[in-house]
Amino acid sequence: MYVPVTIENTTVESTAISSGLGTLTITANTISVGSTSSGKVSGTLNASNNATITMRLKMTDTNSTVSTIELFHQFPNNVTASSFTIETMYVVTSIVGTVTTINYNTAFRYSLVGNTMGGTLQTSSFQVNSTLALTSNFTIEWGGLPSTSNSWTTTQGNNINVFQP
Repeated sequence: MYVPVTIENTTVESTAISSGLGTLTITANTISVGSTSSGKVSGTLNASNNATITMRLKMTDTNSTVSTIELFHQFPNNVTASSFTIETMYVVTSIVGTVTTINYNTAFRYSLVGNTMGGTLQTSSFQVNSTLALTSNFTIEWGGLPSTSNSWTTTQGNNINVFQP
């Protein structure tokens, strides 16, 4: 069962997924070129005018090396009780020795007044050592001063484990 997670009135980086979702762990030496994985969280948020948020998806290996996807967004207006979704899909594109390159697409969307949407898209890549076990985590961090106007509640989450080609 997924337990909602609320992060508000803080500028400290905080885990945005609950123990009900857990973490995605990839066993050492199990991914190959073409392997895919995806994750999605959704919920509600409130943000004051010009508030900033940094969302991070982190992959940590057993040597505590962290690779991070960082997605930054600034809200152009006040956002109240807005539903949001953030989705990420990874594809392993190359493995050379211990260096595994993973391409990803991330979409952050939220609703605004009048059935319009706001959000951010990002496509890039990062590298990990896939000869070690990898564990992922999703965090958020509000920018600026703490504000009770800025809150994020994750109410649902899922991940789809690695698909082997």
